[in-house]
Amino acid sequence: MKLAVSLVEANVDEFTDCFPDSNSQNNFYPKSENVEWTTGFWTGEIWLAYEETGSEKLKQAGAVQVDSFMDRIVRRIDVDHHDMGFLYSPSCVAAWQLTGNETAKAALFAADNLMERFCEKGQFFQAWGQIGAPDNYRLIIDCLLNMPLLFWASEVTGDTKHADHAKAHIKTAMKYIVRPDYSTYHTYFFNPETGEPLRGVTHQGHRHGSAWTRGQAWGIYGCTEPRDSSSAAIAACGMLEMARHMTGEKAQYYEDMAKRLLLALRKNCAVTSKEQSNGLLLHGTYARKSDENPCADRGVDECNTWGDYYYLEGLVRIHRNWRSYW
Repeated sequence: MKLAVSLVEANVDEFTDCFPDSNSQNNFYPKSENVEWTTGFWTGEIWLAYEETGSEKLKQAGAVQVDSFMDRIVRRIDVDHHDMGFLYSPSCVAAWQLTGNETAKAALFAADNLMERFCEKGQFFQAWGQIGAPDNYRLIIDCLLNMPLLFWASEVTGDTKHADHAKAHIKTAMKYIVRPDYSTYHTYFFNPETGEPLRGVTHQGHRHGSAWTRGQAWGIYGCTEPRDSSSAAIAACGMLEMARHMTGEKAQYYEDMAKRLLLALRKNCAVTSKEQSNGLLLHGTYARKSDENPCADRGVDECNTWGDYYYLEGLVRIHRNWRSYW
């Protein structure tokens, strides 16, 4: 824990007025503007480290980044997609909980932005593309981690509409994206005219019938591929969250499994010095091409920001009783 927090502190000078790119290059992150779906994870690392240290420097850095997220949603910079939760829960919801920062209400604008992507025919949030377009009329498993933003919005405003739509999406996803063997589809298409379920396909997994590692991990937290340490970190956090809602042997089982995953990550994937990397977790994969997906190789065997974030969140979770940003 202390090592991971110290690495965040060491990197904050470089990444206060900008962000790490989604994945590292040769284990070091280049600088990026506040674009893509991943920037919230770095801000989340800042807030996790702030919780552990009480550092005023970290608090100020987090506030600078929250301002950037307000600017992004107001100016609608790269927000025409479903990933508002990934962007605004670990950045702005966290800031709201920890500091009462009024600018963090940008998360409410983000929640409203996400609501615009709800498809009545099919009862789900469309992930990508023009709303209603047949080639993108689908949900994806990742979206389960965007739903907590909507529950938070209802809690803050007292209006249940956000939570009601989140519940509808979760119900649809659980009905169609989980297979009988409890593996999962990455994405699932619906008929835009009728809402009828059509087919499950992959977008980043190896093949349509496989279980995309990171997608399976998103499913664990929200409700074999190339080596991807981030999937283990996400799954560990999901198991720890599940254990909080269980008792007895079941709770202990999931807690123990999560701790085993985090221990394996610490031994085999954790960055040990700032000279080794400016990330926290090595051996992640953003995307890898296969015969049945449209991806290009990107960030293969590198750090990625969500892997770093969930690794630190997992360490915090086993260190103390943590109030989730999600």
